[in-house]
Order: sequence, then structure tokens, then C-alpha cells
Amino acid sequence: TYLFHSSPDVIIPPQVSSDSLERSLRDLPRLGQLIKSRPYRQIWRIEIEGRAIYLKFYPREAARVKRLFLGNPALREFSRLQQLQKAGIPAPRTISVLVGFRINNQLGDAVLMHAIEPGITLDHFFLESEISAQPDPQRRPIAEQITEITQKLIRARLGHRDLHLGNFLFCNGQVYLLDAYALVRRGMKMRHLLMLGHSVRRYATKTEMLRFWRTIGGWRLPPANNRIARKFWNKELSRTNSSNAYFGQFTRDNWHGNYFKSRKYPVRWSLASRLKITDEDWQSASTRLIAQFQSQQFTLHSETPHESIFSGQIILSGVPLNILIHRPRGRFLQPIRRSAAQRMWHNAWSLIVRDIHTPWPLLMIERRHLQSLEQLIIFEHIPSVPLSKIDLNTLSRPHRDQLFHRVGDLLARTDQLGLYHRRATADNILIHTDPITGFMPMLTHTQSIRSRNKTQSSIHRLLQSLRSPQSAYNPSDSYSLCRGYAPYAKMQTEK
Repeated sequence: TYLFHSSPDVIIPPQVSSDSLERSLRDLPRLGQLIKSRPYRQIWRIEIEGRAIYLKFYPREAARVKRLFLGNPALREFSRLQQLQKAGIPAPRTISVLVGFRINNQLGDAVLMHAIEPGITLDHFFLESEISAQPDPQRRPIAEQITEITQKLIRARLGHRDLHLGNFLFCNGQVYLLDAYALVRRGMKMRHLLMLGHSVRRYATKTEMLRFWRTIGGWRLPPANNRIARKFWNKELSRTNSSNAYFGQFTRDNWHGNYFKSRKYPVRWSLASRLKITDEDWQSASTRLIAQFQSQQFTLHSETPHESIFSGQIILSGVPLNILIHRPRGRFLQPIRRSAAQRMWHNAWSLIVRDIHTPWPLLMIERRHLQSLEQLIIFEHIPSVPLSKIDLNTLSRPHRDQLFHRVGDLLARTDQLGLYHRRATADNILIHTDPITGFMPMLTHTQSIRSRNKTQSSIHRLLQSLRSPQSAYNPSDSYSLCRGYAPYAKMQTEK
């Protein structure tokens, strides 16, 4: 048995009988579709007489302490969805609350709401647009609607603890705010806005972000390297050395390390980032890879006093990937510092979680014996050329400007996001050419990445490496590079 609390304006969806709704709820596991399942919440979809309804179910056995202090979560979400509608904010319309509802003999509470279909969350909407590299004409209206929803929240003195693109739904040209459970009555806080800014930074331009910030009452943009962003970066980095849905741990024949499995938000320039790799795929692939490496079946790609790089191919999830195998030369253990492979793995992911381009890391393994250390780290081999090897004379002036402007912008974002590349020379900046978007610079030699202080700048080393009498690099290229790095700074002549 359960109590049925109806919304004052809507009891059941139009053209749906109460008997049909009751039958569907009683037989929910068979007739419904489980959309999302978490220990504290389940989301079900029911279709009744051609009408779609969503049910959010909160098990009582989960989060008992929260219930003692915050009350019934279904009733909270029900009332807060009504608050959004009173404030004129587009959100799902509630139907009723089911107190004491059971699913598969699991007691809990649920809230019923109208389905908004067909819809897509904005994080996946912009991700698809980014991967396809096709401009979307709805981008400006979406940005305006996000701004308008935020303004209405501020005017109604409401905040949202989980304000990010994944909680905005886009359907038939309209943006809706989801997850009313995270709504707070104490008003919009700076941390709520910083979370939204962190979520949109990957897709929004500086102009769009500044327009949003000034519309809601700000003047200067908050720093990209803010406390909310660092919290999310550290959370993502902590996953890279553990076993979870995105990474795994490898142990076999005295070798141990970490490997990549999947990414929630993949990127266009990396095929590996779009794969769903299982633990079984890695167990078989890594065994073959170690055997091939020990039998010297890979081709020597390049060699320096510090490391050797080999090229080859690996098959993951049935997809062949070209790879580069880095073998650092340091063999003796240093008990305090991380090994070279561990530093490369950590620094590469420090760049990726900040949306800074670098070759995609796939696997990092080590084998220790007494005081010696053998280490390998494998990256996806993305077709690219070092900046120092590009024949600038074959490029037109607009293409040269685009190339150096994007290199400067890459180094500026690296500095702004709290990192510093000690060896950002023309040899350590790779240029990948995309057939649609054009030049895309990437940082390599990730063992040289450090946390940045206020006086360090990654561009100084690059400017020194580009000054060569034999190079076609000229003052116009330097101007484009510096404009990309600091577009609003006062220009000075290089000495």
C-alpha cells in the first residue's frame, strides 16, 4: 500500500485513465524501463496509452542519515519542482508523490512527472556537436535560455547545488532544468555559478562566457583555475590510479600499472577516447604487447638520452590503434619521487582533465627488481608533426596566423589552468591537422609539466626555440603567437 499525493493542478496526464496508471505502477519492473540506477535513486520510464511518464524512486534503506535531517527526498523534489514552475522556470511537470511505494519488494518513495521527449541533455548535445565539428544554429538560443534560467533562479532567491550541463534538457528548441532535488532556498551562491562555468568552459567561447557573466550582474570573469574546477580535476585524477568504470589496474608476471577503459566525454581527435575497453580486452592485449616488446617486434621511432620511443599497433575492443611506446632510461629507484612513467601518466591526465590536448595515454606498467626499474607507458599515436618540422613556406599567411595563434592559445590555457611546461619548445609541440577544424596543437614531453606559480610562463621557452637563422619564422608569426597567448596585452618588439 502507498499514499497518493496529487499535484494541485494536475492529477494524472490527459488521456490516461487512473486504472491504467495504477496497473502500470503495480507491474513496474515488467512494464517499465529502468533508465538510470544508483544506490540512492532509480529512474524509470513508463508508457501508458501512448503517453510517457517518468518515475524517480528513492529507496528508504539508502541515505538513512540524510532522511533524518532532510526528510523524504521524493516529497522534497515534488515541492521543489513546483517552486520552479512558480518561478516561471521550464522544468518537468509533477503528477504525484507515492509514499511507501515498493519495487521488487524494496520499500521507498517515488515522484511521478511528465516525460519531456524527445530530449537530450546539453552536455551530450554539445559533445556531439564538438565531435562532428559541425556548427549548430541553435547554439545562441540555447546560451540565451541558460542565461534566462539562471536569472530567474537568482530573482526567485533559489540556488542549485548541481548546476551543470548534464542537468539541462534540450527538447524541441526549449531548455529545461532538471534535478530539482538539488534546488536550495538560500539563494544562488558563487560556488553554484562556478560549477556551471566549469561545465560549459569546454564548449563556450570567452565572449559567450563574458556575455553570460555580465548579464547576471558580474563584470570580470572568475579565474578558470578556481576552487570548484580544482575539486573536479582532483576527483578525475584520483580515478586514474584505481579500478573503476573509467580505469583499471594491471598485475601480471611482476608487471603492475594502470590502464584506460573509457571516458564519459570523449574528444574528436582521439579514437581511443571513444572506445569502451573492458578488463578482458586489456588482459589479452597487454600480454601480447609485453611479449612483442620483449622479443623486439616494435619499430624504433626515436631515441634520446632520456628515453627510447617505439611505434607499433595494438587491438582494443576489436579496433586497431597505432601506438607509441615510451621507455624511460632511468633504471634506479628513487624512493621519494615517482618514477618517470608515473609522472608522465599523471601529468598527461592532468592535461586531459583540463581539456588541454596531448597524446592519449593508454597504459602505464612497471616491473621492479631489487634496485632496478623497467617502465613502459603507451600513448595513442595521433598523426602529427612537431612544430619545428613544419615547412612554414608552404603555408599561406592566414594558415600561418591560425597555426601560431592556436599554439599561443594552447600555452595560455595551460598557464591559466595552473600548469607550466618547462620545455615547451618547438620540438615538444605537436601539430595535428584536422580536415575540418584545421591545425590543432598538442603538448608532448609531459614529464616536464609542473604546477605553475605566478611568475612562470610557458611561452618564453618556445620563443627562444623558434629564433633560428635557418627558420622561416618571422615577426608576423611571432605577432600571431603572442596574440594567441595574450590577446589584450600591449605588444612589444622582441629583442
